[in-house]
Amino acid sequence: MPEAGTSGGINVFSRCTAAWFNLLPDVKSNSVVRNVFLLFAVVLAFYAVAYFGIEMQRDGRGPWRVRFAADAECPLIIIQQPSLGISNVQVRFPNAKLPPDFREETVSFSRPRHVPFPLPFGQCIFLDPTFKPGTVVIRFADHEVQLLPRVLTIDQRETKWESNATFQLPGAVPEPSTTNSAALAPFVMRKTSQKSWFGLPAGRPT
Repeated sequence: MPEAGTSGGINVFSRCTAAWFNLLPDVKSNSVVRNVFLLFAVVLAFYAVAYFGIEMQRDGRGPWRVRFAADAECPLIIIQQPSLGISNVQVRFPNAKLPPDFREETVSFSRPRHVPFPLPFGQCIFLDPTFKPGTVVIRFADHEVQLLPRVLTIDQRETKWESNATFQLPGAVPEPSTTNSAALAPFVMRKTSQKSWFGLPAGRPT
């Protein structure tokens, strides 16, 4: 025969256990668990759609592709962005010198990097490929060429993208300490009959 104290303890434990189980929902008759899993599945699906949608928006148009080349020792870059309908846009630097170890190369600005970093000639001083093609700024021979989806800027002067256009830049821009503000004005672009563009200092007769 068990002792009275032991029997009483077992009875108390049994009653507590029964009360605890009585508090639990009947899974077969209650949809709480099912609703929780359904909500989790909906949230997971929404997250997946949002994630892949953002990734497609970021990478869908692809990066800027720039060919660093030379024509009769004249450095030039050839800009391509097929998703934006931009092809064979040339920027020429006729008064610049190529580095001794120069080799023609196409650079794809697809991944973020610490700036500035060297290019086949010149430097990349700004790069933001978060939403491709993003923004790229190339500095060479005292000129800055900025690639934006909306416009091309050369020495802070905006011009619309036009495939097969050629921009031929003048010599080095004078230092601010040795020239007046008029000489530092942005370059004016003039189209020729050959669909080329020549940079002329602002204010010079065209």
